Amino acid sequence: MSDITAPAANTWNVAAIAAGAIAVLRLEGAGDPDVDRVETAAVVATGLLDAELDADVAVDATTNAVLATAAVQVTVELYRRKDLPFGTGGAWSPNETPYSVEGDPVAGVRAMTLPWKQRWGLA
Repeated sequence: MSDITAPAANTWNVAAIAAGAIAVLRLEGAGDPDVDRVETAAVVATGLLDAELDADVAVDATTNAVLATAAVQVTVELYRRKDLPFGTGGAWSPNETPYSVEGDPVAGVRAMTLPWKQRWGLA
């Protein structure tokens, strides 16, 4: 893994999150050249999720299945963005209808993080 470290606000098992994403993506593991990209995406994903959670909420993502699942999903989303030039995909779908990629990679899992949200509005 690269020199990037997990954010200090919460405890994330980044290696387990990366391993979960590697399993979802069905990569070969240590011999696959994209493993480093997935591991970096896992660090970024946990940082993005830290921004969603309140800093004073104690979260242990190694034992919290909901947040770990959200982190894996965001990691996969970040990894797959490399295959979507100019933010669009689906141009080769059966109906040939392109779709736009959501600008916020956390948008798809935001509802999963709501139980750990205590403050609302601007800080």
